[in-house]
Amino acid sequence: MLYRRLLILFCTLLAFCSASNAHSRTLFQRRDPKERVIRISLQNVDIYDGIKLLFEKAQIPYSLESVRHEQIISANLQKPFAEALDALLKMSEPPLTYQLENGIYYLSRLEPSASLPVHLDVDNVEAYFALSEVFKQICKQTQENYVLDKAFHKPKVTAHFTKPLREAVETIIKSMRMRLRYVEVDGVHCVIPIEPPKKIRLRVEREDLYEVLNRLCQEAESVPTAYIIIFEHRIDPALHGVKISVRIHDSFVVAMKKIAHAVKLPIVYHFENGVCFINLAPK
Repeated sequence: MLYRRLLILFCTLLAFCSASNAHSRTLFQRRDPKERVIRISLQNVDIYDGIKLLFEKAQIPYSLESVRHEQIISANLQKPFAEALDALLKMSEPPLTYQLENGIYYLSRLEPSASLPVHLDVDNVEAYFALSEVFKQICKQTQENYVLDKAFHKPKVTAHFTKPLREAVETIIKSMRMRLRYVEVDGVHCVIPIEPPKKIRLRVEREDLYEVLNRLCQEAESVPTAYIIIFEHRIDPALHGVKISVRIHDSFVVAMKKIAHAVKLPIVYHFENGVCFINLAPK
């Protein structure tokens, strides 16, 4: 009788421990990648390559449109992803910044004109007028240009401040209550809409992973209004030979997460000048 009771107690404890371990593994798997401590050692490497390695280690998607420049750095980092990224961006000359939108980090140069102060003192005027005023102040100093959509005539804004250009524009955008973002491209200041990501539909059963990724990119290329604009794609040949079964009716970002989860592989991707690169993450 005593033996039977001990056996039942042992089985109960074993089941409890197994459940606890499973719960711990689930929590670990669901942990935000940005909270993971990343360890990288960079010795005399281009900062561009250092940033790429950081994102690939963290398995976080990113875009490095038009930011490549030669600058050699050395650094040993063992920090959470956000802190490590900030540390690398501070090393950059000219400085870099980023915007996080729909799970993708968009890196760009922090243009000197974006930090110049502007003054605005208006009450209940069209947003188009308010934005024009702040851009005109900067363009007179820098000989740059700006482009605004006529749709901005409708919203009304009230603003009284003296702030750096980027902060001023973002303050106006916030008061407009529209999904917009400010960008500066080759000396032209723009305020553009943030479009919701389009959904891509795929259903595959025991197909080659490489071919599925190829089809996914082709679907993204065929949607001209997609949030992520892909003109070309490059897929690591090492992804050939892996079989996958998955159903997708999601944005490109969510689709990539589902595919990586389905095959249990550390797949990473990034964008450069309209080209999507998909690879296995470095060990």
